[in-house]
Amino acid sequence: MRFLISLVVFIFMSFLFSCEKKIEPFGTISETTTFYVKGSIQNESYRVEAGSNDYFMYSDYSNDSFNVLSFIGNIRKNCTSCKEGIQISIRNYKALIGNETYEIDSTFSANNSYLYYNHSKNDTIGYTVHFTSKSIGPDPKIQWWDFNDGNNFVLGIDPEKTYRWPGIYKLKHRISNSGNYNTLESYIEVDDKAINNKLDFDYSITNQRVCNFLLKGTDTLTHDIVWIFGDGITKQFNTVNPVYTYVSSGIYTVTLGILLKGTRDTIMAIRKKIVTGDFPDPNPLVANFDYQVNPVIDTIQLSRVIIEFTDASGTYTSQKANQDIAKDYFRVLSSKDFLLNDKGQKTRMIKVEFNCTVSNGLTSKDLKNMEANIAVAYP
Repeated sequence: MRFLISLVVFIFMSFLFSCEKKIEPFGTISETTTFYVKGSIQNESYRVEAGSNDYFMYSDYSNDSFNVLSFIGNIRKNCTSCKEGIQISIRNYKALIGNETYEIDSTFSANNSYLYYNHSKNDTIGYTVHFTSKSIGPDPKIQWWDFNDGNNFVLGIDPEKTYRWPGIYKLKHRISNSGNYNTLESYIEVDDKAINNKLDFDYSITNQRVCNFLLKGTDTLTHDIVWIFGDGITKQFNTVNPVYTYVSSGIYTVTLGILLKGTRDTIMAIRKKIVTGDFPDPNPLVANFDYQVNPVIDTIQLSRVIIEFTDASGTYTSQKANQDIAKDYFRVLSSKDFLLNDKGQKTRMIKVEFNCTVSNGLTSKDLKNMEANIAVAYP
């Protein structure tokens, strides 16, 4: 009987210990949360899972001498002599942030894609946008900028914002004076084309209420467009440079909608406020802005993603292998905040898919149709 009790206690303690291994190093988590890497390596099925066969999930981050942050997730065996597993490092450029608080979402937002290979020096790796207030109104005006990134408003007349990825971005510009305020919400284009030829429009006013609009950065062969003049009366589709007469004086928010060709799907909406006629307020409070896109040039020449695969024959890395741009990829499928790791660092649980080749300098291995759910740490 005493032996049976001891056996039951031993089985219970073994089960408890195995559960601890599965949830390392994050403490108690849901049983539905599983960290794993799976796919095909050299045409053979491959799967490792934290909590199974002595594999653990480790997360970390580093900041090297080039001021480059690396976010690291590593599923490997828990012993110093057995290193089998896969480590994924995703790099980003801390220097792009300036003095701002690090924005983890800019790195790990879903659908972000990354490069394995070392791109050429002097490639564009981000964009700095210089904003210029075109607002009018009585001084002193307080200028507020909301870049829609989860951070607080930025105060200042002509701020700068760095974006790591090309795209269409939303922002708000607000001005205030003596308890009154005016806000403009618009979108900006951030990409190589926008450096010299961004999607935009200009206007001039004649005879007080006749507004002459000038389309910039596109045409009706490239996109469909719609003009919304802000008076609730009319819209015009695919008119390149319309001339519109307002019935009465006022402040109007004009919207230029850039549409996917042949559809009514909006790509972006560019808005500006105009003042027409003999407006009753001789000094109205009106928010407007312009912006200039400038490239951030890479002088470091580092790859963005590093895959390290270790088996009994040694460690193979994507840095030493030639990647095929046509078939090799690394994409973020989902991303969400997770628990603190055993170092007390914040972590982000990300699900990724990737193809790549890894090499030890002599031989190579193909990693195909890989999928991973891992945790990486960040500052």
